[in-house]
Amino acid sequence: MRPVFKDESAYLRILEIKLFLNNLNFFTIIIGILLVISMLSNLFKCLKRLKVFSKGHQTMENESRILVGRISELWRYPIKSMQGEMLKMATIGKRGLMGDRSFALMDKKSGRIISAKNPRKWENVFRFSAKTLAVKDDGSSIRKLAITFPDGEMVFVDDNINEILSEKIGRSVVLLSQVPENAIVEKLSLEEDELGTVDTPSCLEKLSPLDFFDGGKLHILTTTALNRLKEKYPDGTFDARRFRPNIVIDSDDSEYSVNTRLSMENNWKYLMIEVGDTVKLKITKPTVRCIMTTLAQTGLPKDNKILKTINQNNSGFLGAYTQTLEPGSVEVGDFIWMVGSRSIEETPAHSKFHDTLSLF
Repeated sequence: MRPVFKDESAYLRILEIKLFLNNLNFFTIIIGILLVISMLSNLFKCLKRLKVFSKGHQTMENESRILVGRISELWRYPIKSMQGEMLKMATIGKRGLMGDRSFALMDKKSGRIISAKNPRKWENVFRFSAKTLAVKDDGSSIRKLAITFPDGEMVFVDDNINEILSEKIGRSVVLLSQVPENAIVEKLSLEEDELGTVDTPSCLEKLSPLDFFDGGKLHILTTTALNRLKEKYPDGTFDARRFRPNIVIDSDDSEYSVNTRLSMENNWKYLMIEVGDTVKLKITKPTVRCIMTTLAQTGLPKDNKILKTINQNNSGFLGAYTQTLEPGSVEVGDFIWMVGSRSIEETPAHSKFHDTLSLF
């Protein structure tokens, strides 16, 4: 029964208030549901951090997972043997970091791919730096590049680039985006460099017909390994730039830094790396270091003891090459996990890497 009001407007105001309260309850319920969804989403992300959770990789009872650290640096080297560019985020595909080593220079006289692994001939190229200015809309490859020379001059990669580079280098060169048939690079050893008596390097290495990579398509390195080598050679500058990684992992305060029973030196064949929420990598082999680690670059002096320290204390290895199992995007700050079998934690070191400090 409708109550009697002397003022009809008062009744209407009461109805408006009741309607408002009903609507308020409805919106409160909606907000509550959204909060629950948000909490469940955060819980889901936390669970992903605590155990292996990915398509095609079922969690096993004997599987161990430790935190390696976080990405502190991302690097891309658009042109082989030139300095690269630091990135905030990157796309990791089946062929490594998008745009990495997309180009290389070829010496027209010899027909060989130019590499700073023969610094007697090409050390000046190592002082050039390449930067990506634009990529294709689908992010699949580099569309536009710029090259900066030691004197600060910058040029765009266009139709005149071969002429410009040939003048700067003092030899006739050509910039390639496709690997030529029977592509070869020259590699000078540290001993040959120090003796100074060899005109032609003793080692010639044939490249894959698919890309300009020497050893692997994606290179990772931890600060733990760099710091341990620094302890062996305190006067040396073990800057990550010397070793040209794609991913530098800040591992100083992580479980990996404290407990390396699952580390690369004994068990690299069994390990998988998870980066962020999507990317998964398989460690394929340790990275053999070469004379390029000793060369001078901006802010870093030439230092042959860098490579000698790696040879003496880490069997010549530093860092690791990986194969992409699941591609995706990564960015600085992403967590990195190392996954392997629990059984290998207690397995004695049987590989040739058992005396090493830490390979990556």
